[in-house]
Amino acid sequence: MGKRALTLSAFVFLLMVQWTPATAQATVQDSPYLAEVATGEGTITVDNDQRLTINAVAVFLEQNGEAEIWLMTGKQNVYAGGRWAHSSCSTPAIQLSILDDTEGNRASGQGTIVIQGGCVPVARVQMTVTRMDGTTFVADFVGTDPQSCEN
Repeated sequence: MGKRALTLSAFVFLLMVQWTPATAQATVQDSPYLAEVATGEGTITVDNDQRLTINAVAVFLEQNGEAEIWLMTGKQNVYAGGRWAHSSCSTPAIQLSILDDTEGNRASGQGTIVIQGGCVPVARVQMTVTRMDGTTFVADFVGTDPQSCEN
């Protein structure tokens, strides 16, 4: 699993290149690869009570079960990678098992991605990650309301 050193402009480029209304309407089971950027609001809280505001997230889910999540703040982008699994066909939640972090180190944790209808299917991202040095961060992000997809 390779980390993507992405900036906001790279996310926008990725969104323009890979975005189609058909992709937006596909579910994870129908799509071999989900690459979505969602804007909204959230926070990352670190052990020492440091708080960062999340402005956007990028979610990359590959058919082979690999996951990459980028939490974009005004100061830095925070990366978490690992594995994903869809808990059942009847729920919009995708479960995450976190295995590595921004610095490429081993990490452990879990999270959930909630999928919604609309143009941007990422409604919410929640994660708790503990790095090898013992630092823990908790992230909670809520995407803006989905808008209809226009061609």
